[in-house]
Parts: sequence; structure tokens; C-alpha cells
Amino acid sequence: ERAGAEAILPFLSQVLDTLLAALQSYQARNRPVLYDAIGVLADTMGPEHLQRDDVAQALVPPLLQRWQSMHCQDRAQFPLLTCLSSLAS
Repeated sequence: ERAGAEAILPFLSQVLDTLLAALQSYQARNRPVLYDAIGVLADTMGPEHLQRDDVAQALVPPLLQRWQSMHCQDRAQFPLLTCLSSLAS
């Protein structure tokens, strides 16, 4: 996975822009796939790249807003929390 990080790094800002646009437009049915894509990106890039301020400030606030807007019984919390845990580790 780490070899993939070096290949993605030059395109990281474009990937982030695309993911942020998808967070705005994806409906509930497709959001788990988006959360999985963000989690895979986080796992591939590793903490050395994802803990840069621009990456953290771009992805974490909209994900936390989505989480705060969910009901306690919402099953969609699980993929979102898995995504957030990938970003945090």
C-alpha cells in the first residue's frame, strides 16, 4: 500500500477536491462507498501524508458534520466511523 502513496502523492490535492465534491453531492445510498474510498486513501497514504494540515482540515470537518447530523439509531454511522478511524490512525 505504501508504494501506492508515492504514486498518488502528486495528485493528492485533485483527489481531495474530488472527494470533497462527492461528499457534497452523494446521496445516502452511495455514501458508504465514498467513505470506503476515503478510508482506503487514508490507509494507503499513511499518517505522514494525511496528518498535514491541509488534508486534515479538508476531510475531517465535513465528515464530522455528517456524523453530527445523523440520528443515534442510523446504521450509516458504521461506515462513516470506520472512515474517520482510518483518518485518525
